[in-house]
Amino acid sequence: MSLNRASHSAQAVATNPEGPLLAPGDKITLIAPSYPVTPGQVNKAVELVKGLGFVPFVPDDLLGDDLLCANSDAKRLEYVKAAFADRQSKALWALRGGYGATRLMPELLAMPKPEHFQWLAGFSDITALHMLVNQRWGWPSVHMPVMAQWADDRLDEETVAGIGRLWRIGGYASPMPVAVNAAARHVAKVEQGARIIGGNLCLVLASLGTAWQVDAADSWLLLEEVDERGYRIDRMLTQLSQAGVFAKAKGVLLGDMNGGDEPDGGNKIEAVLQRFALDAAFPVFRLNGVGHRRTNLPIILGLPSA
Repeated sequence: MSLNRASHSAQAVATNPEGPLLAPGDKITLIAPSYPVTPGQVNKAVELVKGLGFVPFVPDDLLGDDLLCANSDAKRLEYVKAAFADRQSKALWALRGGYGATRLMPELLAMPKPEHFQWLAGFSDITALHMLVNQRWGWPSVHMPVMAQWADDRLDEETVAGIGRLWRIGGYASPMPVAVNAAARHVAKVEQGARIIGGNLCLVLASLGTAWQVDAADSWLLLEEVDERGYRIDRMLTQLSQAGVFAKAKGVLLGDMNGGDEPDGGNKIEAVLQRFALDAAFPVFRLNGVGHRRTNLPIILGLPSA
């Protein structure tokens, strides 16, 4: 089966965690652990959180000068640690991905597990923080759009509606995993409430050899990517395979991998993913609508193993 045809045949299904994730009036802390954001994006994000019925919190000096990121390493670390330690806050929602979270990981790993659980929300570079809370602290989290996407009107109506349902109701639309190899068709489906870890392919790869290295044992490994050419996708998947990451996983969920055109205008990503799936002895499913597109539906990560 073509991975492309499989992805377009996926239908949204209802997934229901135990009730709403948040209650009206709950405090959501907006964090900026990665790339810079503009004051305008922050202001818009604040208004969007208010529109959902929650109370946003942003430190006055969240943004500052840095070579690559939204603020210095020291300031970003200070604010992320303070956000996790805030007993009044119920969720941390990243303003932007990009790059920078990995620079904070050694200090965050040394931080004692907070006694007060919070939802972490975001994707892309925020994958590093997801692995912190999922693997080190045993907390679930939400792979979902960063606030800058919403503030810049880069999300479709289905995704925006899904964000509201997720926080306020608990039921939300997520893409149905579609089997794309023989091992996946034998499994038939990914069970509702399954343990899923991972996120951005580059960030999962960046974890190898670190204290926060991805551990896919008894889990489905989610992988999505943007603007990487086919050979780079192939190289990353090959390295994960040679590092034994897939060995104990239940299988792989391939999210969107868009962009990455070749210099001649062609694109080899579809063929790379096709070969990866057909060569794999483990189940490989496709998830359309999870990644760097206007449709970026929420996925709960890090649920306890069944």
